[in-house]
Amino acid sequence: MSTIGDENDSRHAPDANAILRHELLTPLTGIVGIAELLIEKAEGRERRHLEGLIAAARGMVSVIAGIGGTPEDAGDEATADLGVMLSGMAGFAEARAAVKGLRTTTEIEGEFPSVPRGTLGALHQVLINLIDNAVKYTDSGAVAFRASCRPDDAGRSRLVVAVSDTGRGIARSEIERIMAPGVRGESAQDRQGWGIGLGVAATELKQLGGQISVESGIGEGSTFTVSLELDAAPLPRRIPDADVPVPPAARVLIADDNAINRRLIGEILRRLGYQVALAEDGREALQMAASVRFDAIVMDIEMPGMDGIEATRALRARPRDAAVPVIALTAHGAENLRLDANTGLFDDIVAKPIDTVALDASLRLALATRRDRKASA
Repeated sequence: MSTIGDENDSRHAPDANAILRHELLTPLTGIVGIAELLIEKAEGRERRHLEGLIAAARGMVSVIAGIGGTPEDAGDEATADLGVMLSGMAGFAEARAAVKGLRTTTEIEGEFPSVPRGTLGALHQVLINLIDNAVKYTDSGAVAFRASCRPDDAGRSRLVVAVSDTGRGIARSEIERIMAPGVRGESAQDRQGWGIGLGVAATELKQLGGQISVESGIGEGSTFTVSLELDAAPLPRRIPDADVPVPPAARVLIADDNAINRRLIGEILRRLGYQVALAEDGREALQMAASVRFDAIVMDIEMPGMDGIEATRALRARPRDAAVPVIALTAHGAENLRLDANTGLFDDIVAKPIDTVALDASLRLALATRRDRKASA
């Protein structure tokens, strides 16, 4: 497990962009968390709609994480499941089309590799834009979302995603012009719509080594096809292995100043078999840890009063709690904490919105590692 430290306080001081990212990502944690709780018992179309909601919300993370930064900042070293994202996009297309009473066809075929989160985020925003435009400019008929991924002779995979509609279409003479960044086509009835725009989408894909092609005509509907070459082999994931069992009666303290997120994380962990206690800030977490021996602590970094870094420092200074695993939650992006990776203040970090699998796996490995340390002591 990686260890995360706090060697230089100035590195942790958030700038205006970091504060903005925090304020946007924190409520997204609540949205994603509620949807993930609901999806456990959802079936059929309702489940697909929730998958679309989760995919759309998670896709916004890459956009928000890039505020004031670079695509590499948004992507980090982590990878994400392309197939899961595409399934969510199919659900998003169904949900958006259902609002206007449009029919939908969705097809997803092939084996999809894990891809860097920056790549996934950029691709996600392109698809959101294409789906939104397809629905927006189709008054009746249908919208189709088709995705396939096949290996090529060079040992890579070729991803092809097509978004089609039976809408008003685009004049052939306008297609090339509206694909330029910042251009709005009159006969296309302003197809830029919500999102990053067709020209920006094309630029994003070009930077990733991909492209968008368009087939359309006035009154003939439109088909936008995204093609992108990807590494064929699944990339290694940074999160710990989730196969480590939850220790019986493992007690976890959650410290987060956002009441909705605090309760959601608590409910998620209870369903996974943990015993949970909740603290509103770092000071309360310290007080509770002084009276109860917790097996692990999930600590939000940005909290009023005593924040997660200050609270964890104080915790490490107490001999009884010096070795308790502490998992950091951050909406600023893990890169801020990884700058000081040599001092070991935190055992791991999980970025907001919370990835349930990542948090669970991180806790399991932290608890198992702690037991191993005790056994060898």
